[in-house]
This record gives sequence, C-alpha cells and structure tokens, in this order.
Amino acid sequence: MHGDYHALWIDPGDSQHLIIGNDGGVYVSQDGGKAWEHMAIPIGQFYTVIVDSSATPYQVCGGLQDNGVWCGPSRTRDTLGITDGDWYPVNGGDGMWVQIPANDPYTVYSGWQYGHLSRLDLKTWQRDDITPLALDAGLDSGYPYNWGWTTPILVSQHDPTVLYVGANQLIRMTHRGDDWDVLGPDMTRASREHPAPEVGHTSYHAVFAIAESPRSKDVLWTGSDDGLVWVTRDGGKTWAEVSASFPKGAPTSCWVATIAASSHVANRAYVAYDCHHRDDYGPHVYRTEDLGKTWVEIGQGLPQDGGSLTVFEDPVNQRLLWVGTASGVYVTLDGGRSWRRFGKNLPNVPVECLAISFAQRDLVVATHGRGLWIINVAALEEMTDTLLAEPIHLFSVAPAYQYRPRDTYPDWGSRPFVASNPPRGAVIAYYLKEVQPDGVKLVITTAAGDTIRHLTGPGYPGLQRVTWDLTRDKPRPRELGGPTARDELRRALAGDYVVRVTLGKRRLEQRIAVQDWPADRLGRLR
Repeated sequence: MHGDYHALWIDPGDSQHLIIGNDGGVYVSQDGGKAWEHMAIPIGQFYTVIVDSSATPYQVCGGLQDNGVWCGPSRTRDTLGITDGDWYPVNGGDGMWVQIPANDPYTVYSGWQYGHLSRLDLKTWQRDDITPLALDAGLDSGYPYNWGWTTPILVSQHDPTVLYVGANQLIRMTHRGDDWDVLGPDMTRASREHPAPEVGHTSYHAVFAIAESPRSKDVLWTGSDDGLVWVTRDGGKTWAEVSASFPKGAPTSCWVATIAASSHVANRAYVAYDCHHRDDYGPHVYRTEDLGKTWVEIGQGLPQDGGSLTVFEDPVNQRLLWVGTASGVYVTLDGGRSWRRFGKNLPNVPVECLAISFAQRDLVVATHGRGLWIINVAALEEMTDTLLAEPIHLFSVAPAYQYRPRDTYPDWGSRPFVASNPPRGAVIAYYLKEVQPDGVKLVITTAAGDTIRHLTGPGYPGLQRVTWDLTRDKPRPRELGGPTARDELRRALAGDYVVRVTLGKRRLEQRIAVQDWPADRLGRLR
C-alpha cells in the first residue's frame, strides 16, 4: 500500500474488515490486512495545475500531495472516458509546481518538496536534476538558502529559456536551468533583526509565490510565506518591499498564497493572503493599480469562513476574477464588487490553484482532495452589463472536433473510476433575459447557407447551453467511392458552419469551425 497513514477503521462486527486512509487514498481489507484493495475514488490532493495549450486536446499537469507530478489529456476519443492509463508521471515525491514552455512542449520542468527541481525530455524521457544547490549553492557551501515545502517555479512568458525559482531569495535560472543567478535580497522576515512573531504559525522563511507581468518582462513579483510582498520594475536590478502599503489591518504576516500579475494593465496585480495557519479563516484579497504603492481590498463579498487560497484574473475579461477558497471557487463579473459561488456541482473542497486553456477557454480547477475539474468559461468572458440587458445573446463557439469514437479499454465493471469526457460536438451557449416556454430554436447551416440541422435549447432565463453532436438531420448524398453507411453520411465533415438563432426581430449568428481530430506530436492519433 501507499505510505503516510492517516486513518484506520475496524469493523466492530467483523475484525477482519479494515479500512485505511493514507496519502494514496482508501484501501479495504476483508482478511485482517493480508490483502488490500485500492478503492478507485477521485480524491487527488492537487497543490498546483497548469495547462499546455500547444496540444490538441490540451494537456493538464499538476502536482499532488505525496503522489508526484502527473500530466494527462483534457479529453479522449474513447467511449469509456478518461482513465488513469491516459495520464503519465513526470516526477515523484510530493508533487509541486510544474511548467511547460510555450515554445517547447516536449520539456517539462517540475519540482518535489523543498526545492528539488528536474527537467524532463518527453521525447527521450531523460531527466536532469537542475536543483541550484548540487555544486555551488545550498547550506553545505555557505549559501543560506531556505526552501519551502511548495517551492514555486515559473517559466518566463517573455523568454521560455528562463525560469524563476523561489528560495528565501528569487533565483533566476537561464539556459533551460543549466545556469542560475540570484535576484534581489532575502525576501523573507528571517533577514530582519526583529521578525514578526510566529504565533500559531510555522514559516519556512521562503518565497511561496512568484508572478511575472504578461505585459512587461521587467515587472516581477514575489510573496513569502511570512507575509512580505516585493516588486521590481527593472528585471530584478532593484526591488521594493511593498507590504507596508496594504490597508491597515491587512494580515501581512500570513502566507502570501498567490500573486497574480494582470494580463490587461502592467502596473496591476492581485494578492491573496492565506491565514488559516493562525486560525483566521476570513478572505484577504487585494488589488494594486500602481505596482504596490497602494492596495484596495476586493474580497469583502466572499464567505467569511472560507479563507482565500488563490486569485485568478481572466486573460480576456479584466472584470472577471475567480478566488479559490477552502470551500470551493467564487467568481466576480465586476472586478470584485460582488461575488457568487461558481460551479454548482463543484464539491465543497479547498481550491489552491486555477489555470486556463487559451484556445478552448476552459478553466481548470485544482482541488485539494477531489482531483481536477474543468468548465468552459467563454460565455462569462463575453459578459457585459449591456449584454445582460438584451433579450437574447448568442456567444462565440469554440472549435469542435469530428472523430470516430474508439474502444481501447476492456470492460472493467463499475469499480474503477473513469472521468467523463466533455460533450462530443459543438457546445453552443446563449443568454436569455426572459423565459421562452417553447424553448429556443437553433439552426445549423453550411457556410454556403444550406440548412443541415435543427436543434431546440432550454428556454429558461440566464445562461444556457445546447450541444450539436456534429450530425445532420438527413444523410448527405452519396459520392462515388465515398462511404455508404447511413451513420457515416450523417456525419458533418470538417469545415465551417453557422449556428443561427431567432427571437422576435433579433436574428443572431456565430461561426462554428469543425476540425478533424488531430494526431499527437509523434504523428499518432490519440
């Protein structure tokens, strides 16, 4: 069995019946512990998550408590769904941060506890240790670097051969991790003559959060696990510690759980403090518009007992933000003035990290206890006050993939956990201001205007979705040498289509791009 035990239950009516909980999940024995069955329950404890949008379907990678770092597809062609066999490990130990450069999808940087870093080549599966302490760093050679349990790693968006790693100082690694130098001073309270008291709180005195502005390679942020926030606007030559600029009463001795640099404004950033180590379970989320000179609190509408574990700004809509709490995710459409629970089927579970797929506009939610969850947020990105006043609005449609399903797994019965695939086809989203008793009629046409499919969607007010399964109402004409099976002739071929909806005098259209299922990077069909 997996190690690190947390719970043991002995059946009071049958002492041979045991249940154990550990870092690997739940195990059951019926013979007093001679044999154990690993229960297939999706209870992965994810610390982090990223998305590799260069792949189609995109890849999701994340680090798990005592279960290493894993990567896998957002969807598969299999009728069964997404299984453990579709995922692959890229690191061991307690899995922490993972990064994949935008220009090099075959290279994976990842870490395990206390600052251990590696670079993995997915073509050859060669792994190189790039931890900056093997030869000329670390305590053994006189460098007093402190490594936190969850050491942050960040690949630069402006130079993908550069990585930033957080010890008690910020380390910049160049040439894909082969070389390194130190930026700035000690960024924790350990360097101070009289650090803040550690009441009910154990700190590693290490950097816990790193952010780089998507708009400027020279703007970098760090946040420590003992509350300090630093910023540089010249690529690390000079730094300013801006923790004292937070409003009076801000918990600037708690963990800086997340710093998010804005995709829309170079001087804007968000900070989420996590204070649950001090028995403070309130939300502490702040925004700056001037590189940390001043901060405003934006989390007043969040639950007062859920904390604040991460904050994420949408890269398309600057008014759209998410906050991960100890009890799920909350969303705002107005920049933080009001918040509401996000995802009605998302479990009541801590959420420590969020990521987005840029092409598909999917939000990936990393929970610490219930695995990964994915939801398309393209419609939310288009939300405006003007839109909400309209009787109907038809949102843009993400590309859809045409494919023949495959069956590559045996019949496993009901025990193994299998994640469901997203809906097969084009997901069409629309907004209704008022109820439509007969539903909403949608028409799919070719780019030339030929009608091939009629659909009816829900007529309830609010945001609604309907899926076109990429089939036609009637089979297309047979062609010489082409397929003859009726199911094949009903399939819509790859190409451009149009979805049209009419309500009263309003007639709205959106383009649908249907693409063939792509081959993987090695030329194989997934």
